[in-house]
Amino acid sequence: MLYTEQDINEEIWGDREHILSQTYPEDSAHEYADGAVPVYYYDIADTWGELDGEYQNNFHELTAELPERIEDLMRVDLYLYYQMLYSGAVQALIDGKVLNESAEWVDPEPEVNN
Repeated sequence: MLYTEQDINEEIWGDREHILSQTYPEDSAHEYADGAVPVYYYDIADTWGELDGEYQNNFHELTAELPERIEDLMRVDLYLYYQMLYSGAVQALIDGKVLNESAEWVDPEPEVNN
């Protein structure tokens, strides 16, 4: 199952205290992206098939070598997709944005002093 941007935003928001407590919180996006990529070849192929076409076949950004299995290239595409989404969500969190009911990052409401 391909994680959506909404899924990823909600996951990062749920782990916000842990992420912000790290010395380099932006590095956590790599760990989340790596953990999101399926392990088994069937799951990799199935999940890769759910990617929009613009995210497929981008493996050349990381490697020029062709592996023995096409699923290894699919795995790279999935990692790049997740890396983009997790990096965006973590950066929004670092920038002080909050997650609204639609799972979108927004600037926090200013406090009103009465």
